[in-house]
Amino acid sequence: MEQKSVEWNDVVGLESQKKDLYDLLVLPFEKKDLYAQLVLQPEKINESRTILFSGSPGTGKTYLAQAVCSLLPLSHKFVQSTEVLQKYIGEGANFLREVYSSTSGIVFIDEVETIAHKREQHPLTRDIVSQLLLCLDGALPTRPYATIFATNEPSSLDDAILSRCTTHLQFPEISSSQRKAVLEKHFSYHQHEISSLDHLVKRTAHYDARQLTALFTKARSSALKDDRSYLSDQDFLTQVS
Repeated sequence: MEQKSVEWNDVVGLESQKKDLYDLLVLPFEKKDLYAQLVLQPEKINESRTILFSGSPGTGKTYLAQAVCSLLPLSHKFVQSTEVLQKYIGEGANFLREVYSSTSGIVFIDEVETIAHKREQHPLTRDIVSQLLLCLDGALPTRPYATIFATNEPSSLDDAILSRCTTHLQFPEISSSQRKAVLEKHFSYHQHEISSLDHLVKRTAHYDARQLTALFTKARSSALKDDRSYLSDQDFLTQVS
């Protein structure tokens, strides 16, 4: 799964989630000298940095994960669960082992419910869940700095996987104020002649963050077709009317 370049300040409308994630992942790394003085015997504590992101598609889970990776000078791996399922029987577990063995930073697994359903309900993925638990428990010679799981169905996850997720961040449906913040951020990336966003915020009441991003893809095409070097209201009106 290709990781896009997303900066921390690119993420808007998720301030609570950003704060919790920063405190958990970035602060100990940023203040590692102080942390080394604080923790006298690090080998004695099993500090789990396994985080569960839950929420509907398009609420910013992957985007925030990409952003926090930009703050950590480590190697990261983004895995789509379908990649694991597409392996031959037994190879899915090996694939996960290789991912965890070759990553020093964050392992992000999207749609984790696909491979980590309750084992009694999905026996075909038992070996994958078992391997994932071993990876989370530090059974390998090396261990990533953190694991982030993203899911739309937290209740369907295996209980043992859920118990390892010491932090659970929820991503609610996007509000009007969040929608406005996302639109403002996207407009800041463009030359435009739009003075007020209120009408666009109202007309996109049922849009998620991903759909808002797609608006700008079409808007750029509209501007180029009209030989303009800026976005205008008309680039959006036909899309959201």
